[in-house]
Amino acid sequence: MTLGVMNYEEQQKALQAVQRKYSRCPNCGIAAGAEIGDVVGLPVMERTIPSGVGLGGQVIPALPVTCKNCGHISLFSAKEFITSD
Repeated sequence: MTLGVMNYEEQQKALQAVQRKYSRCPNCGIAAGAEIGDVVGLPVMERTIPSGVGLGGQVIPALPVTCKNCGHISLFSAKEFITSD
């Protein structure tokens, strides 16, 4: 079995923190609630020659929060929500 980056308690704590600041969806404006996903990695792009752009190797951990009404996904920095055991 593979575990995600965040355990259930960390996910719930993160969701509560996000909901305190963002009680309504920024897309539809409805307070229908949100679901939290596991941490995703956003690759940082860098300029390369000759193609112009490429992956830089650095990854930013992000926490996806999805509106239950319209499906809009907001991303938040996951660094403050991940604890080391």
